[in-house]
Amino acid sequence: MESLTKHFERRVAAFLQRVRMSPSEFGERAVGDRNFLGDVRRGRSPRLATADRVLAFMEAFGRSRESDGSRDSSISEGGRKG
Repeated sequence: MESLTKHFERRVAAFLQRVRMSPSEFGERAVGDRNFLGDVRRGRSPRLATADRVLAFMEAFGRSRESDGSRDSSISEGGRKG
């Protein structure tokens, strides 16, 4: 069974690939820490509240792209909307 941290990392990596955003830009925009993803990849385990902020950022980013017409329909996890 995959750990929650690995699942989180995989989801974020897929998001970054889809939206073509660098890990440092993502960290800055999502949680105000350009080193966030590098730290997670080196073993840092984000608090649940931080993970929630990151997931909320990804969802809001997807909604924002959808509203301006530039969103790919597969942006949300598994292609689900909502």
